[in-house]
Amino acid sequence: MLNTGTAGGAAVAAHRLHYGLLALGVDSRLWNKPNRNRSMSPESAGQLLNLTKPNLIEQIGGLVTKVRDRRHLKGRPSGLELYTTPWKGIATPFDRSQLGGDVLHLHWVNRWLDWQSFFGTLPTGHPVVWTLHDMNPITGGCHHADGCDSFHRGCGNCPQLAAKRRGNEDISQMGFDIKHQSYVDKNLHIVTPSRWL
Repeated sequence: MLNTGTAGGAAVAAHRLHYGLLALGVDSRLWNKPNRNRSMSPESAGQLLNLTKPNLIEQIGGLVTKVRDRRHLKGRPSGLELYTTPWKGIATPFDRSQLGGDVLHLHWVNRWLDWQSFFGTLPTGHPVVWTLHDMNPITGGCHHADGCDSFHRGCGNCPQLAAKRRGNEDISQMGFDIKHQSYVDKNLHIVTPSRWL
């Protein structure tokens, strides 16, 4: 199982499932993104998995990506939930040596995985269970569509972006297209733990 952080609803759910599977005798492993700013006890966190060992060029690419995203997301209307993009600027390929179990279970993996490099290196038939803790995996970037249904046909002209940053080819359309292309021919099994999802 992969979950970006060790706090929040998705982390709680992932930990409960992980320990429940262990209690049933299942060989379960829970991986979290390394967080350089916080130390964690082994009891409170899964194992840390660093999918990236960025070189200088990748570090610069990651910085350029962050600056671009901030520019596109600047001036968003207030009161909206989180908005994240599916690219990192640093490749995070599927690590078969560590993640090559019978089933890969994704939870909340934003701000960790780069969709193109991760799903692009994931073997086509490898079973993936993905528990959606919010709407981000199926939208261009929002975590809650807040009444917008554009994600049914493809995002663009996103109401969650500042008016001057919206358009048919805005950041939401780019994010949606990358996600849609990343999922093609993947063996995904989607779990939705709430009625609204």
